[in-house]
Amino acid sequence: MEMRISILGDFNSHSQSWGYDEMDHRGEEVENWQIDQNLQLLNDPEDQDTFYSRRWRTTSTPDLGFATDDIAKCTTRTVQDQLAGSDHRPIMLTVNLNMKRSLTYITPRWNYKKANWSKFASRSDILTTRININTRQIDKANKVLTKAILSAAHECIPRGSRINYIPYWSEELQTLNEEVTEARDNVEKEPSVDNNIRLKAKTARFRRESNTAVRNSWHKKTAQLNLEKDGQKLWRLIRSLNGESNRLSPIALEEENRALTKRQAANHLVKQFSQVSDITVCNQRRLEAHQEIREKKRSHSNLQMKSWPAPL
Repeated sequence: MEMRISILGDFNSHSQSWGYDEMDHRGEEVENWQIDQNLQLLNDPEDQDTFYSRRWRTTSTPDLGFATDDIAKCTTRTVQDQLAGSDHRPIMLTVNLNMKRSLTYITPRWNYKKANWSKFASRSDILTTRININTRQIDKANKVLTKAILSAAHECIPRGSRINYIPYWSEELQTLNEEVTEARDNVEKEPSVDNNIRLKAKTARFRRESNTAVRNSWHKKTAQLNLEKDGQKLWRLIRSLNGESNRLSPIALEEENRALTKRQAANHLVKQFSQVSDITVCNQRRLEAHQEIREKKRSHSNLQMKSWPAPL
């Protein structure tokens, strides 16, 4: 393979390379394919097993990850706790590409329905009484006023912001999920019949209660929505019920610990891509491209000149 790639999945194959005691036919085929494609195995034989067989009451690792050498060098693999009673544990792959996420500033949310407006009005009057409105330092006065209003709001208006809020999640579901995690850990440490039955029971109850909570939340929320006006709210609700995030965390590109502007980031990416790209552009086409850019800039300038009002 000449491209950067990572391949993940349940390969259902045995090999000592990823923790089995013996190699089967599929494992041999996977290893031959790995060698032919010049891929690196992301698994470590000492990693925790990812799959629990309820039928045989055994653990194994059929979930494999492969990547080209450049990606494998900067990738770490960790096995997570069970998720929603699945037989497969979730696996997290962290790829460090030297692209750091910028700090995410969460906009504060206010619950205006539960606000104490009379107290807010009273506190606002008290906190803003001493502000000098005759000062010429407008910016300073604005900061003082803003601070006073926010202080009154913090006292009188409930607030909060939860990332990836799940509408139907409750303390009961949290407790049931923790019980499934504990039962899964116990059955992997001691794969007895009793522990296996206990895991099945805990998982079945969690799924039953979770499905009931999703249905009830859906009926309750949709009954309050006006589909003609609240289309975006409906989509956010669907994403939340599916466990999908409604937030997109911005990613900032940095160079020498300095955040780049959008234009600088674009130029940086183009420069990096040009160093690894196999695409070649002849000089004639390059000159034509520069000429097209100049023509577009000239046309844009002429259009702006024509849009200006004529002098009186």
